[in-house]
Amino acid sequence: MVTECWAIIIVIFCISFIFLRSGRGAYALSVLPLAIFPAFHLMGRVVSRTIAAHSSLNQSLLQVGIDVSGLAIACILMGFASQKINNRRQRLALLIISAGFTLILSWILLFEVL
Repeated sequence: MVTECWAIIIVIFCISFIFLRSGRGAYALSVLPLAIFPAFHLMGRVVSRTIAAHSSLNQSLLQVGIDVSGLAIACILMGFASQKINNRRQRLALLIISAGFTLILSWILLFEVL
């Protein structure tokens, strides 16, 4: 799932860049937290392998802990970043779709870890 996470991160940054170029800075900022969870998953793979190699901790549990931390941080930042959008309906739609995407992605990646 490493390739998929990198692809998601690149696509999210491209979407943010397109929003920024079209003059919608609030949307560009509010899309960026979608890249946090895949980034945490990639970093968690490296960190959990390193820590598990030097200790008796389970690599899968470390990876799950890092992924859940990334999920919490991403959801919190989504809420803060969406506050820049003035239209309430658009902000709510963005939050629902972003949270749904992040939760489904986290479920898939956590299922792969376990």
